[in-house]
Amino acid sequence: MKKALLALAIATTLATPSAFAGSGLTGTYSCIANNNWAPTLAAVSGSGIGTNFLFTLNFSSFTTAIVAQTSNNFNTNTSTTAVSSGTGTFSEVSGPVTGVYTETLSVSGSTLTFNILPANSNNTLLVERADTGAYAPATGVCQKQ
Repeated sequence: MKKALLALAIATTLATPSAFAGSGLTGTYSCIANNNWAPTLAAVSGSGIGTNFLFTLNFSSFTTAIVAQTSNNFNTNTSTTAVSSGTGTFSEVSGPVTGVYTETLSVSGSTLTFNILPANSNNTLLVERADTGAYAPATGVCQKQ
């Protein structure tokens, strides 16, 4: 579970940036994302669930850095939190609809997928988890530095 959490937390890493769809984004974005169901999942599983993430996306070099907070036994009297961090790379392809781009992330052998929607003249990115599977859905926003 910790491996999956770290993979989720490092919201962009180790994927080869060979598939680039041409979103035209450049520069670095500062981001925050929250797992929408993290409190529910953590309380049920009792294991580490990523609750929120601060990260950067550098579209000039396709690199990222992230800090994640995780919770164990959320909402109980034995609740604990931990912080992890990591760096890596990401790749981009066209998303499910026009104007949306899919970022593929790979961390510690796990692959994660996020959709981004540029807004505000490409100064803001709306972010959603595209591959919820065993993970809680996550949403967030990025602002160009």
